[in-house]
Amino acid sequence: GWSGLSERLHDLSTRGAWEEMGDLIDDEMLEAFAVVAEPDEVGRRLLQRYGGLVTRLGLYTPYLLDDETRRRIVSDLRG
Repeated sequence: GWSGLSERLHDLSTRGAWEEMGDLIDDEMLEAFAVVAEPDEVGRRLLQRYGGLVTRLGLYTPYLLDDETRRRIVSDLRG
């Protein structure tokens, strides 16, 4: 489990140890809180996970999306 993780993350954050915090987050944990996918799969994966549950989504990416990729994601979300 993830028992005690929040305390360790908090401790590291108070010391500014941001990279060390990332070392504590594995793929399973990341995917529990985020949709992780290639740009051409993001819309489908969001729809699969949140379709019927939400009417709005915020999309944060580690880089700027080009217009075509944004349009494809929106199109996939609309089904």
